[in-house]
Amino acid sequence: MIQFKNSVKGYCKTGCVRPEIWHAIEVANQILSEENANCVVTSLCDGKHSKNSKHYEGNAVDFRTRHLIDSDKSYFAAAMQQRLGGDYDVVLEDTHLHVEFDPDNPLLSGGSL
Repeated sequence: MIQFKNSVKGYCKTGCVRPEIWHAIEVANQILSEENANCVVTSLCDGKHSKNSKHYEGNAVDFRTRHLIDSDKSYFAAAMQQRLGGDYDVVLEDTHLHVEFDPDNPLLSGGSL
């Protein structure tokens, strides 16, 4: 079951989150369910991030990892990258797993040439 941090819940219905990020959330839930761990989304379009963060455009999600041991965190990150593929960047931070949709083709991400 996917859980959302209280500060994130309101953003789930605003339409600010791109379909590619919803896909990443489903993949995370599958991976963590296989490991009998909870999938907790801690940030979507909310929070404070760097100025050019993909969170603000609905192209990023953060997942809680504090309930995982280090080897499970590494497995989670590697499995996410493998299942999502090259259009996603997966970064294991000290406090969470950050996933962003960042394809090499700018037209896929809504940009222009």
